[in-house]
Amino acid sequence: QMCIRDRCTPETAKKIVDELLAFTDEADLNIKEELVLKIAILAERFADNLVWYIDVIVKLIQTSGDYITDDIWQRVIQIVTGFGVEQDAELQRYATLKLYTALNLPHIHETLVKIGSYILAEYAKLIVDGNRTPDKIFEVLQRHFVSVSENGKAMLLTAFTKLSNQFPELRDQTQSILEIHTEHWDPDLQQRAVEYLEILQEKPEMQSIREVILQKMPCYSEEIQVNNPLIHRIFELKTGDKNKDPTLDYEKKKLMETQMNTYNTSQQASSVSFQTQKSDALLLNTGGVPQHLLGNPLYELCSKKIAQDVPNIMRVPDSIKSMNFKNMNEFKQLVTTTTGILYQDDEIQIDYKSEFQTTTGRIAMQFVSKTGKTLEQVSLMVSNTPELYFNLSPVKYDGNPKVMMQTASLAPAPAIPILTLKYVCNGQNRSFDVALPVVANKFITPADIPLDTYTKFFAEYTTAKNNNYYRLDNFIRNPAPNNVPVSEVLKKFGSLLSGGLNLKANGIPDMNNLKIVYAAGQYLSLIHI
Repeated sequence: QMCIRDRCTPETAKKIVDELLAFTDEADLNIKEELVLKIAILAERFADNLVWYIDVIVKLIQTSGDYITDDIWQRVIQIVTGFGVEQDAELQRYATLKLYTALNLPHIHETLVKIGSYILAEYAKLIVDGNRTPDKIFEVLQRHFVSVSENGKAMLLTAFTKLSNQFPELRDQTQSILEIHTEHWDPDLQQRAVEYLEILQEKPEMQSIREVILQKMPCYSEEIQVNNPLIHRIFELKTGDKNKDPTLDYEKKKLMETQMNTYNTSQQASSVSFQTQKSDALLLNTGGVPQHLLGNPLYELCSKKIAQDVPNIMRVPDSIKSMNFKNMNEFKQLVTTTTGILYQDDEIQIDYKSEFQTTTGRIAMQFVSKTGKTLEQVSLMVSNTPELYFNLSPVKYDGNPKVMMQTASLAPAPAIPILTLKYVCNGQNRSFDVALPVVANKFITPADIPLDTYTKFFAEYTTAKNNNYYRLDNFIRNPAPNNVPVSEVLKKFGSLLSGGLNLKANGIPDMNNLKIVYAAGQYLSLIHI
């Protein structure tokens, strides 16, 4: 197995995606849907330009059309249309020309017809010239009409109607096709044909209606750009949660409606803050020697084992040192355990239980009133999590209020998720934030690495100039009394590494005479082949 998310960068993305595209022809049918979905996500996430992204998706449809879900091809339409207020005319022209060329082939997958019908209907004017006349564009779409499903035909009828509004010379052909389908057995096609025929009538009152109904589609909201539906699909594939409960959508909409702008702003700020911290605060330009260790009495003894001449040595970020969450003590306890108390004060106690397996986890919380007063209107929102996906169930009021949530790792998360809790107790509105102990070690799987392999990797890791590698060198004070043998302290430390951080800990030379403990693990995320 190979962790594509960690190895894929803008520089390597094209090669990796090309290799995955080639593999789709031979891939096991059981993994092909997930493989296709991940190629689409990688192509979007790591594209240095969206022209390459369009090329990848068109090729993906041509080779694996049966495994292209609606989420994938609809995402292409969103990206070509644009987000916010700006549209990329060059990208729209390229996509239109690319799909026009693809549609000229005699036998193509229906998904290409669907995307092509939408894009050509919106942006055909961008490619019209002496060789690509409106009649030719219309004919390229029409030749596939008989071979597609009713759903595809419905999209083509819409495309014909929009094209005839842009190019009046196409109106007669469009009306002829629409008239034939006014008595079609499929009710959707029949209704579309009747309504489109009426809209195309040369009546004064229809002119203003056409301008509204058949105008070019506006950009999608920036919220849709941030909340990529393909990430949700990956989560569903991993958890088997393919049947979406409509109450979840209602709950999420209700919770997020008044706070979406604030949430998006804080999410972007968190991402920018971390990138700045990573490039400025974490990287020490000191010739590779961590300055904060120089005054330590053990420095001389250990200096040869500390990373030297490495440009990307890390130090503990000040923001982590100075964190001041309301539940800091409880948070620290739950980082290395799965069950306990997430928060408590004089009024409320939050009981917490979690279970993690590779890339996903389940969390259960119970809200206990410590005053005997009923807790009402309990609502929750998780923020500060661009690299983590959370799916919250509706709150259940069977005794104490309870909630279940599912989480998934999309990528290594530098930020700690924040849980905002709101409730009403004794007629008073309450609201506060707590830190949620969903951190990197929850998604680590122990890795059994032989000592020689580990030593070689450690040496390469220490001296590598790869900016994707980071090493944290620090001295940790021995918490045990002086009369406790070091071997016993190392045993405890090994237990923390294995039991708390989910690493595979090994002792040298053996567990009865410990001198060194080394441990290894693999961080897993959903974009993982």
